[in-house]
Amino acid sequence: MESVVLHGQNYNKKCQFGKRAVTPPNVLGRGGGGCILAAKMRMFAVALSIGAGTMFLVSLDSVVDNLIPVARKYLIEFYGSEKRANFAWGWVVSARSYGIAFGCFCAFLCSDCPSRKWPLVGSFLISFIGGILCMLIKVPEFGIAICCLGRFLSGLGSGLAQVIGSAMLAEIPQIRLRGTCLASLTVWACVGELAGLFMSLDTVLGTDETWHIALGFPVLIIPFTLATLLMAPDSPRALLLLGKENAAFESLKFYQNSEDWIPSLKDVKMELYHNYWPKPNGQNGTSQEVPLLEKGRGIGEFFALRCRFGTGKFVRPLIIGAFVLTLAHLDDWLWISYSTQAFENVGTAPSDAQRASLWMAFPQHLLFRDCHFCAIASGSAYSVAPELFQQSDRIMGTALIGISQNLFGGFLATIALPLMNGSGIEYVLVPFILLNIAYVVVISKKLPETNGKSFYEISEKFSDKMPEFPSLTQYLRAFTRFILIMGRKTVLLFHLIGKIVI
Repeated sequence: MESVVLHGQNYNKKCQFGKRAVTPPNVLGRGGGGCILAAKMRMFAVALSIGAGTMFLVSLDSVVDNLIPVARKYLIEFYGSEKRANFAWGWVVSARSYGIAFGCFCAFLCSDCPSRKWPLVGSFLISFIGGILCMLIKVPEFGIAICCLGRFLSGLGSGLAQVIGSAMLAEIPQIRLRGTCLASLTVWACVGELAGLFMSLDTVLGTDETWHIALGFPVLIIPFTLATLLMAPDSPRALLLLGKENAAFESLKFYQNSEDWIPSLKDVKMELYHNYWPKPNGQNGTSQEVPLLEKGRGIGEFFALRCRFGTGKFVRPLIIGAFVLTLAHLDDWLWISYSTQAFENVGTAPSDAQRASLWMAFPQHLLFRDCHFCAIASGSAYSVAPELFQQSDRIMGTALIGISQNLFGGFLATIALPLMNGSGIEYVLVPFILLNIAYVVVISKKLPETNGKSFYEISEKFSDKMPEFPSLTQYLRAFTRFILIMGRKTVLLFHLIGKIVI
């Protein structure tokens, strides 16, 4: 019988997990290869549904780009001035980014929630309600406010769904398919971006009569994703860590083949031993430190967060993941949302500007789809960020990354249109190019390879020691000293000028 030895204990297919011995179901017992194919099909169906309900809603961001020409007419008529119209549209665009940031914060608050499935279902429903509210932008007097609320709610749902969905996608497949499942998020983001640009064309929904429908049309995919998700079980990994063996094995039967059960269990046991169980002292065998979850449980998420920020296993992947995932969205914030406006500013007709934005998006999307079909997990920021964290840190880490990412993005989306119209497109595109160069350099040097690695193997690449930035610290100290010296000299100068004047 196939078995695996972990820390002196032997685990075979009758696994002692908790106090009960539970025999896993024999997935190959009925139909052999047919069951293998069926398990893969079920797993990919759930993965595609999660991607459709999370990253396809990127179309809610790209759809506002091509709607600028037709929306501007309505907003100028509504507000009576182009300046106020641009300001209002900037808030319509950025409200979703702020909603995503708040959604990530909510995901952080429930980071130790035992379930993955039901929070995901709730987030899909919030996104759906928000999308429907976006379509009410033409309601007299309060339409703009209702639309901003709708985009905020759609962002709130997306923030929750992106964090929880990526965590669930990292946990349901076997190791060799994890990169493919996570990379499907990138494919859905690309498909959603193209769909948003397409449906907002003046020959589709971007007309004077139907443009308000385009603002929320992408959320109509959510009922289909919910139907699939409601029929699927929760993450087997989360259920195993909760000690719910029977439910976990039923979930494993749904998502994986029996040949993949032992590697999956080994990965969970490794993490359980290193992250949840007390570490013995070499001399007296007593507990040297309390596990992080035990410190945080019953006290609050902020205490747990403080504990996690004391270890490099959490802080190091958090810094790398925040850099990778934040700068990966620069094209959305600085270009995709306003590219049609950029073409119009140089004299392109509105209809031609819409089509130019659509065609310019194709090369990037084809490249990301190639990364998906090669199953390169590190080829996508959406894929690699949740893989960097341990099981106990995955929701909290990706939530914090999402908060920083979308607060930064909301700020950029708010100022990009006025900056582009007032100062020139070079003030947007030059920082965009420079930051992308920095992005490539940093990830090539600091980002570890995650493809084909277990979560335990990935976590071992990060040191327990807190990261140190000696050069940055020296620079900050020197800068602080310079500010203090200049402040003192400025005060003395004003005193001297005051004496001379008096």
